[in-house]
Amino acid sequence: MKRFFTIFLLGTVLSIQAQTPDSVSIGAGYAGKGFYTIGTGFDTVIANNTWDIAIATYGIQTASVRINGGFGVQLFRYEGGDTTAWTSLDTAGMGTSVNWLHCFDSDTSFEPSAFEYPLAAHPDYGWGLYNNITHDVVGSRLFVIKTFGGTYKKVWIKNQKAIGNTITIRIANLDNSNDVTTVYSKAATSKNYLYVDLSTATLTDPEPVNTSFDLMFGKYEADLGGGMHYLVTGVMSNQDIKVTEANTILPADAYNVWYNSYYPSATNMTEIGYDWKVFTGVWTIVDSLSYFVEDLQGDVYQIWFTGFGGSSNGKSVFNVRQAGWVSVEENGNSIANFNIYPNPATDFINVAYTIDNEFETATLNIVDMHGQFISSQKLGNNHGFNQTMVNVAGLNLSSGIYVAQIVVGNSSATQRFIIR
Repeated sequence: MKRFFTIFLLGTVLSIQAQTPDSVSIGAGYAGKGFYTIGTGFDTVIANNTWDIAIATYGIQTASVRINGGFGVQLFRYEGGDTTAWTSLDTAGMGTSVNWLHCFDSDTSFEPSAFEYPLAAHPDYGWGLYNNITHDVVGSRLFVIKTFGGTYKKVWIKNQKAIGNTITIRIANLDNSNDVTTVYSKAATSKNYLYVDLSTATLTDPEPVNTSFDLMFGKYEADLGGGMHYLVTGVMSNQDIKVTEANTILPADAYNVWYNSYYPSATNMTEIGYDWKVFTGVWTIVDSLSYFVEDLQGDVYQIWFTGFGGSSNGKSVFNVRQAGWVSVEENGNSIANFNIYPNPATDFINVAYTIDNEFETATLNIVDMHGQFISSQKLGNNHGFNQTMVNVAGLNLSSGIYVAQIVVGNSSATQRFIIR
């Protein structure tokens, strides 16, 4: 056991609880979309002002097609007739409630998209209806779209084929000129979206693989409630990312109580969003505000913003600090969400963790930074959540870095903590 802890500490002791300044720049005029990976700090930026619609490819069962609302794209669904009105479609009253419905993407989740607005439910996917025999979605509604270039076009999503995984979209000018029907492949299921410029019917595939990033920085259309929508610049979460906001509490204080009070739970796409900053002639960062994010690996990080460059460079500046680890060591591990708080500590620590299976014993071992054994005690081993308070003052620990190891059956997990 002594040998194991010595090897472990050599690689990790210097990085304990470090906060790392980082930033993502999406360019002047917020022209890009930034994809950010929390654990590595890696980011990549793609052009975000060159497309009109985004075809979802993250699953074969989705019929989602979003619009580029952040760059002026607007979508109106024709309520005065079905797809037989393609040639005779009359735009009179567009922008009002007469024969037209102004459609918006959800800004809290990937679906419903604007083409599914206001709320798609099987077998009605907004733009089309599901066929129980072929498993295709067949277009049943017509739309008019204002493109990012400012022109208006008619759009008819004719179908989404189950066999072949394709989507067929018909596009024309309002006077029926330049009438083009294009079949797009949705086979790129490792990406969230493929992007289409409707003026040229051109499809592009610039996104990184959807398992490679946690957050997206960019300009989008926010739903302010009461039918109001507003262009904002902020942060969206990738699918399956969980976030909890720690408001009206300093980041350092939130860090010490996060496991009990701010454990990441919300799957709201814009839980981070845009309101961490306020414009009053200059951009001001909201203090006493941070976010706890569970990344795609299951690790938990605290993020808090320290600066924003505005439209000159679209630069968001922030700090990142790891708060929780899935497990430092895993042996087919049944232990998850192992955390110690407060950290740093003085008189006591709370040891919190979950286990997948019940075993006869669960043990907590504590050693110092040299791998010297200090103490061992039995812990709760209930299936699911467990929590134990440990009196570290009674162990007469001097200030420094220590390692705690939980052993449950054949599984083990290791966590670091500081005594002040």
